[in-house]
Order: sequence, then C-alpha cells, then structure tokens
Amino acid sequence: NELALKELDNAPFAKKIVISYEDLVRNQKGILLSLFKALDLEEMHHDEALKIASQGTVLVNTTTKGNPLTKWKDQLSNHEKSAIDKALSDRDTSYQFINESLEKYKIRPIT
Repeated sequence: NELALKELDNAPFAKKIVISYEDLVRNQKGILLSLFKALDLEEMHHDEALKIASQGTVLVNTTTKGNPLTKWKDQLSNHEKSAIDKALSDRDTSYQFINESLEKYKIRPIT
C-alpha cells in the first residue's frame, strides 16, 4: 500500500483518480460510470460504457461464507489482532503515511 501510494504521489499525470475496493464493491455501476465520465470518452463509446457499468459482478468469496469486507473482524483471534497491532507499531512511519494518503485521496477505510 505504501509503495502504491508513493507511486501515485509521484505520477506525472495532471489528473489522478483513486478508487477504493470497498467503493467499487458497494457501488460498481456508479463508480464505473464516474470513471468513464472522468476519462471523457468519445460519445460513440457511451453506450458501451453504460453496458459495461451495468453488468454487475456478484461479490463472491469462495473460501468462506460471509461478507469479506467485514467478516475478518470476527474471525481473527486475540493473538492475531495483537500481531497486527505490533506490526502497525513497528511500522509507524509507513502506517502514518498510508493514513495521510487515505485522507488526501479521500479513501475511507472501513472501521
């Protein structure tokens, strides 16, 4: 995540679009339509863009049942949660950078 966000910061494009996985999963059609609009496609491609955006993908997690965006909260043991807390503490500078980037690019992590 840190490397991807640093690359985004250093990308020379005038216009940058960041799409969170959660937003794409929750609002696929809306996100794709916004993306196509931002790409300023030629009018002749509008119908195809609408067709693509309207073909919803069903969110399926083949490994376990439940919502993959939230089920991890109940499935992690206290030991695993402690390991995550330690990893975040050990990488505090990187973690701070990632959080600042999330705010900067208006990406809302699930809490």
